[in-house]
Amino acid sequence: MINTLIAPGKLLFKDSVPELQILLKQPELTSAIKILTNYKTSDKMGEFPFDAAEPFYRDRFDTWIATVKVATSQRTLDQIYNQQDTYKKSLPVNFKPLIKLRRDLANRYLKLIVTGKIKSGSKVIQKAESLLTKADKGQEDLI
Repeated sequence: MINTLIAPGKLLFKDSVPELQILLKQPELTSAIKILTNYKTSDKMGEFPFDAAEPFYRDRFDTWIATVKVATSQRTLDQIYNQQDTYKKSLPVNFKPLIKLRRDLANRYLKLIVTGKIKSGSKVIQKAESLLTKADKGQEDLI
């Protein structure tokens, strides 16, 4: 079983060992791992495997969304922003958890600006606008 997970784990989590350890403890994700691995090693001309990706990435996105909801600093939001940005090459813009995260992240940036917890700088506003634009684009692609 572990050998089945090592090759896909290395491909999917080159820079992310904690996620691999989580997956090794959740054998029900083996099918999702195989499907995503086949997609990533293919020419990616087919439909993105949304049904496999959602359970595969669920823990990561749930953690990010929960952190965003209680974030009180720009630093925390920036960390999540940078982390989610690394997925832009591997996940389509219309991946529902990514759309939700981007909306929540943008709204939290704006809320912290309004409440005075972070300064209203042009970079922060640009991040929020960029996140909302990407979320809107993803939502349009769902239709």
